[in-house]
Amino acid sequence: MALSVVAACVFGGGVWLTRGAEDGFAWFAAYLLEESLSIDNLFVFSLIFSYFQTPAHAQPKVLRYGLLAAVVLRAAFIFAGLAVVEREWRPQRLARLYSLECKRAPVSNANTPSSDDQPRNRRLKRKGALLQCARTPESLPVSLCHSPAFSDANTPS
Repeated sequence: MALSVVAACVFGGGVWLTRGAEDGFAWFAAYLLEESLSIDNLFVFSLIFSYFQTPAHAQPKVLRYGLLAAVVLRAAFIFAGLAVVEREWRPQRLARLYSLECKRAPVSNANTPSSDDQPRNRRLKRKGALLQCARTPESLPVSLCHSPAFSDANTPS
């Protein structure tokens, strides 16, 4: 970690010396922004893993798939954005589309159920537990695989 920070500072110093103070300052600002966003991502990963109770041995595989999906989706959005710009869409049309979508989005959180009550989350947790039981039933207690929380009675119809 320390070596990568030193290398980044040396590179930033080179940018400062060869391209001027304005570009050097912009590079260091962008570097600090990227570092803070990467720390934020670690926090988000930690929250997601704890919420879905991802086992420690599965976390590297989940991260690899997540990274691959992020790269593919980012490339797709970049190319879609380029296609939109090349068609000479006016930014006002895109802004109007965004504002219409924002108006349609729900605003109030007062009457929304907790995440545990949402049918989609219940189904996801149930499927996750069943998959885990199917893969390694001997390593899990029987009570987990046959818990009433994962019975068909709790599945919304």
